[in-house]
Amino acid sequence: MMRLLSILCILVFAVTIFGLNEQSAYAEEVISVKSVSLDNSSILELKNNRGNNFNIDSVRIWLAEDNSFKSFKTEQGWTGKFEVGGKVLVFSPQNSVKPGESVKFGLKTDLQYPVINWKALDGKNQIIQSAATITKKSDTGITPEINKTELIAIKDNSNFRLIPQVPTIGSDFRIVGENFIPNQSLELYIADQMVKLVTIGSDGKFISTASIPDNLSADRTQFTLVDSGGTEKTISMRIMDVKNREMSEDVKIQIGFTNKTVKRGDIISLEGSATPDTTLTLTTKDDRSKVLNITTLTTDFDGKWTSDLSFPVNLKLGKISLEITDGKTIVVRDFDLISSQLINIDSEKTRYEVGDTIKFTGTAIPNNKISVVVTDPVGVEVFSETLNVDGTGNITFDIDVSIGFLEGTYVLTSYQGNESAISVVGVGEKPQEVLLVTSSALNYSVGETVDLLLRGEPHANVSLVIIDESDKTKANDSIELDENGNYIYYVETDDIGTGAFTVELRYGNTRGTTVFTVGLSTGSGQINFQTTKTGYYAGEQILIIGNTGNSVLLNVEITDPDNTMIRSFETFSDRSGIFKVDSFRVPANPVVGVWTISISSGENISKQEFSIQTESQGITVSIQDEKESYSAGEILKISGKDASLGAAVNIIISDSEGTVYDNLLIYGKANGEFYTIWVIPSSFEAGIYEISVSDSVSAHTTSFTVG
Repeated sequence: MMRLLSILCILVFAVTIFGLNEQSAYAEEVISVKSVSLDNSSILELKNNRGNNFNIDSVRIWLAEDNSFKSFKTEQGWTGKFEVGGKVLVFSPQNSVKPGESVKFGLKTDLQYPVINWKALDGKNQIIQSAATITKKSDTGITPEINKTELIAIKDNSNFRLIPQVPTIGSDFRIVGENFIPNQSLELYIADQMVKLVTIGSDGKFISTASIPDNLSADRTQFTLVDSGGTEKTISMRIMDVKNREMSEDVKIQIGFTNKTVKRGDIISLEGSATPDTTLTLTTKDDRSKVLNITTLTTDFDGKWTSDLSFPVNLKLGKISLEITDGKTIVVRDFDLISSQLINIDSEKTRYEVGDTIKFTGTAIPNNKISVVVTDPVGVEVFSETLNVDGTGNITFDIDVSIGFLEGTYVLTSYQGNESAISVVGVGEKPQEVLLVTSSALNYSVGETVDLLLRGEPHANVSLVIIDESDKTKANDSIELDENGNYIYYVETDDIGTGAFTVELRYGNTRGTTVFTVGLSTGSGQINFQTTKTGYYAGEQILIIGNTGNSVLLNVEITDPDNTMIRSFETFSDRSGIFKVDSFRVPANPVVGVWTISISSGENISKQEFSIQTESQGITVSIQDEKESYSAGEILKISGKDASLGAAVNIIISDSEGTVYDNLLIYGKANGEFYTIWVIPSSFEAGIYEISVSDSVSAHTTSFTVG
């Protein structure tokens, strides 16, 4: 027994001497080492740093006295064996570990976070470096596997380039990369010298500036990017000696005049001046500093330069920044990307008086029909018509401001296929700015960013509220619009969940609303819907009510008897599968006959027909913003047309049994149209009620439901 203890003491002493008394033949800290552990399994990684002039040909590992090895694992091409009674692990490779390369060893020990003593040796068995490494807990909760390549920052299709293409010794250059893994870091090596740490952006792109070391010679040189997993991307090129470089006086970068406001699809011409024969880098970024595009150009012999800058139709609205740099200085030009409208119609003047003729001019999608609707300050439609747009896209139409027009702001809404646009004009006063909020899409995928375009008076402080289907507030914010009355408000879908959301803007007594959805899909199953009537007259609102699968996207198309699509838009069903469409009004000059409504979701489709009837031979009445049912206390907007000129219009509200509840007497406009409002009494019980109108010649009745 005593003899066995003596042998163990000698072995431990030998291990200690073996680890401490041998001296390194190389400089210290030439090998980078890290060790991570999870559940008594550790990974020890040794990296032969780039720039070293030796190879690692063997590695020896041992533990503290209170710990011991249970098992080990090596990378392919390596062998391992126990020595000194199982106290020391000796690893040998088929191929040496060259500078810039690394090796990993898997170790299972008695302790969870062991202190690992190690020693790296070269081919002559000379000690390169020897040290003790403390094992740390794995940050990811997963111990890296041996022989498994880690995708850290560099992918197969990652690439980078230098600007200028032939850099000069001692000079600055720019390095531009794309298709890398976002938000990671890379080491940039020039001829095995690590010169800079480069950070990749959230879009997988980067642009950075570095310098060519002065101690290099004019020769073919390797430029290498290395991620923390050891993956590399390399390009090789000849660098130029500063003696061979034509020197020119540096000139400040200048850029000519450009419009501040642009639209999606626009291409603007840029021109300016800089140092002659210099490479400029043009980088466009969004308002979150995400790189959108990077291009380069070379200035002329006189320093002049030109370039075209395009704004793709799929760009999100908001601020776009253009950065121009020659590697030494940067010039920034900002643009407001505010609209992607294909319809742009405005009145020739902003203000008109009663008796004037409002002249609207503008452009729209060529060779397509367009529907235009004008509403007065209280929301009553005063003009509605479908017009043909010729091949030029130019459009012109007039509206007579007759006696009876209210003073205030009139809103022109134009519809053409999926496109729509709004403009305002004043009668008797300057028009007030309409408060609008729109989203670039009806539905967003989970993980996407919702972009809301706000429009109102310049520098107005507006409040924004977003609520979900359960009336829970998901966002509540105060926003100052910019100098053009615009603002892009972003909402992260990860923060609000899925479903339908209502957005409301408030500025004084003005309101603006819109709806967007998150995470909805198509493929609804059976679609059932109907209109509240089978026949309509020109100018009447059409109400569509239906049901289908819960929370799905639906596409609505309305075509006339000539099979011309008049309107196309998206809607959705709620959590109960119910949907409603009330945003379509029959044009003032419709094609008479049978019209078709098609509602689809994926492969599911349903169609219904309704008829547009000839002009009424007498007075007609309808309810603006018609709904399936109303509540006591609600306001009914009662309107009609074709009343006898100069005659009083008698309006009677009664129940289905003929009991009269109210009798109103009003006068119509010069064109036979009339309008009034009426509040449903709080005493009304659930049921069907009638609105009857008559003049000196004819009468008409419509009904509404309280319930």
